[in-house]
Amino acid sequence: MRQMEGEVAVPPAGAEVDTPAAAPPETAAAVPSAEEEQRQKAAAVQTVVLDVHAAWSAGDLERLMSHYADRVDYYGVEGAAKSFVRNDRARTIDRYPRRSITIEGQATMFEAPDLARVLVTKSWDFSGSGDHWTGRMRGEMLLRERGGQWLIVAEKTAKVFDQRRERI
Repeated sequence: MRQMEGEVAVPPAGAEVDTPAAAPPETAAAVPSAEEEQRQKAAAVQTVVLDVHAAWSAGDLERLMSHYADRVDYYGVEGAAKSFVRNDRARTIDRYPRRSITIEGQATMFEAPDLARVLVTKSWDFSGSGDHWTGRMRGEMLLRERGGQWLIVAEKTAKVFDQRRERI
């Protein structure tokens, strides 16, 4: 799924969605299987990850920060205050007024029922202040469920495939 400029791709209103013919009708009494619950939790976590990157691309700092816990292990800084993360992201938003982040893929694994590890492969294209910065990487995020909301508690680089900064 390709995500750019703070938007999330969704089917247009009224679009037909294919459903398997053999799918049983849903009933109010139906209890989801453990596998289905796991899929729903993974989808909720991945939705947060998509929105984090969409908010960052859009420069919506308040929406972006709503996804972070009060303390975050952030790129080698253990237990960084949320304000530390805010300042870091705000500097990037200010320095690069044009930001595009493309999510190329996500893989979600649960380390505990309330702790998800997400590997995110993404590319970015930022420009501004006479700089152009592009690259592609795999990042790792840990999200913990607190009060029914998935919050980022750790974020780091897993692997940088390539990046380039140049003066323009």
